[in-house]
Amino acid sequence: MTAFAHLDFDREAFAIVAVVAEAHDVAPRVVLGENRQRGVVEMRRKCAWLMRAVLDLSLNEIGRQLGGYDAKTVSEYVAQADTRIKADPLYENELDRLRSRSAQVIGEYRRFDLIEDDARPMHDALAVARRIMRTPRGELRVSGAEARALAEAYVDQLLATVEARP
Repeated sequence: MTAFAHLDFDREAFAIVAVVAEAHDVAPRVVLGENRQRGVVEMRRKCAWLMRAVLDLSLNEIGRQLGGYDAKTVSEYVAQADTRIKADPLYENELDRLRSRSAQVIGEYRRFDLIEDDARPMHDALAVARRIMRTPRGELRVSGAEARALAEAYVDQLLATVEARP
């Protein structure tokens, strides 16, 4: 197993890694690296449990997202976390907080169309602009797909202006 053996991280799974890393004040690369110190292994254990609980990923997929671990290792991580949850209410509370934060981050990804690029709906720039004009300033939210539609319309307009010049 090598750290970062793949670059095809699932954004939702990586969000969980980032949330756990942030809670322990380390970079996600620490969690995904080859370090076998007890604290780092514990962070991976939490990530595995959260990926199973929040995303319902298979053990093989969790192992892949954590940098190439096999299903048996991931199964042990999840089982160890389950055992500790039953024995330690503080650990259970910590995982509940991490689960809530992970769900929040993943929800924001989904809300702003940052996941599954191919599934983004096409947006009409004029419709987006009208919605923006009707929305009070403090409540304005523009998705990535909407911003892209506006940018493309702006570039198209610029090109048309340049082409129209003598």
